[in-house]
Amino acid sequence: MKTAHNKAQDKLGNQYLKGCIQLQFDTDIESLFRHYFDTTNRLVKLITTNIVLLVVLYYLTQSIGLTDSHLIVILLTTLLVLSATLSSAGILIHRLHFLCRVSLIIFSLFLLLSTTLFSTASASSNLSQYFIFYFIFLYIYIFSGLIWRDCLSISIIVLISIFLFNHEGIFVFIKSNDFIFFLFPTLFCICAGYYKEFQSRQFFLIEELLSQQAETDPLTGITNRRTLNHHLVKLWKQGCREKKNLALILVDIDYFKLFNDHYGHIAGDQALKKIATELTHHARRPLDLVARYGGEEFALLLYDIDANALSEHSNKIVTSVAALEIPHEASKISNTLTISCGSRLLYARPNLSVRKLLADADQALYSAKANGRNQAVIFGLNYKENQQ
Repeated sequence: MKTAHNKAQDKLGNQYLKGCIQLQFDTDIESLFRHYFDTTNRLVKLITTNIVLLVVLYYLTQSIGLTDSHLIVILLTTLLVLSATLSSAGILIHRLHFLCRVSLIIFSLFLLLSTTLFSTASASSNLSQYFIFYFIFLYIYIFSGLIWRDCLSISIIVLISIFLFNHEGIFVFIKSNDFIFFLFPTLFCICAGYYKEFQSRQFFLIEELLSQQAETDPLTGITNRRTLNHHLVKLWKQGCREKKNLALILVDIDYFKLFNDHYGHIAGDQALKKIATELTHHARRPLDLVARYGGEEFALLLYDIDANALSEHSNKIVTSVAALEIPHEASKISNTLTISCGSRLLYARPNLSVRKLLADADQALYSAKANGRNQAVIFGLNYKENQQ
């Protein structure tokens, strides 16, 4: 049976083998990538959005002379500022990814369409018009933080709009130099934007795979001690805020060295996998965690649990592992593989630390082993499984 970490790694590994050519992941991985993409580009989006706003405003104020309607200039400026404000709000509130995405699409479309509409009234040269188009397209595809498909949709909408607004006719416009100068920066930005997102998706998959490997025990597939320590500190702080209990159960396989000597290390590895899988059944709540603590030791972290529930939980762990009936003829206490558990329940408080939780659980585990093994001991209380 695969653990959640194994399944996550398999999904990421399969996605990496599929590649990123289509710029689309499976639903759950795509959601993670969108969050990663928005977060990594948040500062760049904020800076470049305001820069491009200033450049376009300068261009449009130069294009529309003061002899034209002042109302148009004021309206245009107001709309651009509102668009930039909405865009910046979506960027700053980075958890609202949909708002950020929609606002940036609206802002980008308004930039391009406004420059298209007012380019006919421009007093500047065609070269400046080509430059501003190239500048905006470069911002949209490279710096806006929009995914490539959104950028491509914007380009298509703008191209259709140019065809509709052109009074000389579509075919005349296509044969003109204006179309060539418009098409070149568009194609360049499309290719550059595709390559940028392709690389971002590859880096994302590699980082996620490395992160999963760094957090997972390679043999059992459950989390490792490094992840346990990180999660323990995180839950302790949360417990202090919410005034909740936190329990730690340390599990040690009885006479596991004798098991390896008798059956071999391959059988020992298989036994570790079976016990790790069984322990995951006892840490199913969102904040609970099971980890390999080292060698033949495991740890279970349980959040917001009382003493009676912890007692019942600890005994169930002992009996469930014994129920696996893994042969252990070299054991001094049983013909099957057994475990000893040491538990500690603490009310999370700022004046205490996770070190006390670890030290007390370790002391309880020592007591369980000293009292004959195959039992669960809670710090201050003893609970022994009677094998009839």
